[in-house]
Amino acid sequence: MRNSILFPLLFFSVLIAQPSFTAADIATSADEAFHAVVADLDGDGDMDIVSASQADDAIAWYENDGAANPSFTAADIATSADGAQQVFVADMDNDGDMDIVSVSYTDNALAWYENDGAANPSFTAADISTSENGPASVFVADLDNDGDMDIVIGAYDDHTIAWYENDGAADPSWSASDVDASAQEVECVFVADMDNDGDMDILSASRNDDAIAWYENDGAADPSWTAADIATSADGASGVYAADMDNDGDMDIVSASRHDDTIAWYESDGAADPSWTAADIATSADGAYYVTVSDLDRDGDMDIISASVEDDAIAIYINNGAAAPDGRFPADSFFARLWMKIKIAIDSFLFYIEFMYGAAYVIAILLLLSGLGLGVGYKVVTGGDGGSGIEFPPDYPEGK
Repeated sequence: MRNSILFPLLFFSVLIAQPSFTAADIATSADEAFHAVVADLDGDGDMDIVSASQADDAIAWYENDGAANPSFTAADIATSADGAQQVFVADMDNDGDMDIVSVSYTDNALAWYENDGAANPSFTAADISTSENGPASVFVADLDNDGDMDIVIGAYDDHTIAWYENDGAADPSWSASDVDASAQEVECVFVADMDNDGDMDILSASRNDDAIAWYENDGAADPSWTAADIATSADGASGVYAADMDNDGDMDIVSASRHDDTIAWYESDGAADPSWTAADIATSADGAYYVTVSDLDRDGDMDIISASVEDDAIAIYINNGAAAPDGRFPADSFFARLWMKIKIAIDSFLFYIEFMYGAAYVIAILLLLSGLGLGVGYKVVTGGDGGSGIEFPPDYPEGK
């Protein structure tokens, strides 16, 4: 009887927890908008937006007015980033305000835009490099643990992943070193501590070799990198992101691959020299191109957002927050989700029968279903005192 109240509450909480979104255009003039990020550029406590648009060569920012239903004022930062691809926001010169880093494909440029720190900031552009052939991705992090922000880029045309070491000056300069010169058509780079050793490693997605790879940082003051493939079957790998998807304290990986329409995750085993086990989340994201991770429903676990170019879709994948037991379908798989929906429906029906008519009717129904071979894991068990009870099936069906 105690479950009769609990379960309806649980049922409705599952429904309520699913987020919904209201769309609103911020700009419709960013010609072939290719990338956008969110950060507080003017230090006023609300989140602004920075974009890169490919056809108009623009790096722009959109100032949030701070209202409960905010509006944004657009301003160009640059209109000469030829074939602008990606942007990243970080404090590059350690002066307490947020600067911008960009890569642009056509002019082979890695550039940064120094924020002057004003309430209505302006930005001063400077090229860091124009020698990478077709840079397509950029990420900023402290790779050598010296307290300043370094840069990682992926160059699509010359198949290179490179890092740029910040010299830490008030007006910084950067020194380039290759991490890998054989990653075929690099689409995305990401930085995280993948092996929990206190330094920042690099992840990549490269399209032509279908690879999700990681580069282990040796932790030296002048670090070197050891490359290892995580997957070579992500057909047209285009996006990669690292986060702890199963709340076990280590870094898992999520990827998007364009040619097989797949969003996948790779579960870390947590070892000092980690390996990852792949599982598909979706195989119908037509032209899957981009993936990111956030706790969308504020339930303490990380959900996934994807963008796919052939079906023009933005999709979300809500994490149910449980680790998949050994030998069962992963918690985020289609089969686990389907099973949970079926189990919720069956449990709801059984608790209703118990509430309205008593446990004896539930036992009679289960005995009947079991006799017909339709027990679906629900069993009537007899205790030592001769009384009967119900054994519920697991939350996840056995894998194959």
